[in-house]
Amino acid sequence: MSEAIEMMRAFEYVRDVYRTTATMLLAADALLDGWIPYDWDAIWPKRGTGLKSAEEWAPAFVIRQYHRWDRNAREVLTLGAALYGTKRRPLIEAMCLGSWMGLRTGEPNEIYDWALVQRWTGLPADGQVRAISSPEIPFVPEERAKFDSEVIDGRVVSVAVPLPSVKTTADLGAAILVPLLAHPSLG
Repeated sequence: MSEAIEMMRAFEYVRDVYRTTATMLLAADALLDGWIPYDWDAIWPKRGTGLKSAEEWAPAFVIRQYHRWDRNAREVLTLGAALYGTKRRPLIEAMCLGSWMGLRTGEPNEIYDWALVQRWTGLPADGQVRAISSPEIPFVPEERAKFDSEVIDGRVVSVAVPLPSVKTTADLGAAILVPLLAHPSLG
């Protein structure tokens, strides 16, 4: 087989991982009674991305975010997949994550990346629900100040499992949603 064909198949594989992951996250809508999805796209490269910033062409994560229908939009529930790391923030393994955070200020679409902070901490993707606070997250000082000023109590409640262990929507519910939604912070 030629190198060009092997390369094409590798890109098709990556495309299929994005498609499958996004489909699984969209299917979770049926499991989240009382939560409304935000209406922005789940994956995208940044507009105006040039050749020097090729790392941004294929997003390192896919997300779906929600807020409660009976409350204001200051509560964000996120389901996502971290697919690979970057030079600045390496990733040990591909993971499926769920998180919740309360917001003081700002718009949820400005802070979507924070919802998946467990991928930056080195904490294992072991299915344990954790309240991850600002000091545990490898932020530069400006990021930490913004995080602490906008996220209630400066923490994200998070759970993660290895991405290959989530093969169905039922797996997503059992491994991520059930333990996350049972956390006392979500009361």
